[in-house]
Amino acid sequence: MSNLLLAVFIGWGFVALVYPAVCVWIFVRLFIRPKRWVKWTFAGLLVFPVLYLASYGPLAWASYHEIWGHLPGSIEFALGVYSLPLQLTISDKSPRWLQAGMIWYLGFWVR
Repeated sequence: MSNLLLAVFIGWGFVALVYPAVCVWIFVRLFIRPKRWVKWTFAGLLVFPVLYLASYGPLAWASYHEIWGHLPGSIEFALGVYSLPLQLTISDKSPRWLQAGMIWYLGFWVR
């Protein structure tokens, strides 16, 4: 495994550890002191995963129509790193219902 790929996995692992911790912290703050910024932050933390999953459709569309070849290599790499967890949801190691849902959603984009 290359050092760059190892750094990508470490970076996504960090996100996977920090995101739930921030969600719990904001959830507790929401009930202790329900201020406006806490409510908006909590709403944003709930919406973020939905938007992240929804962004995979346009990425698949761009890949299907071979738009990647016209982008600089650094942007192409960044989009690959961004979509790595989503690509792993379609792998053989993920649950069947998750694979079926992602493939169903991608069917709207890739035709």
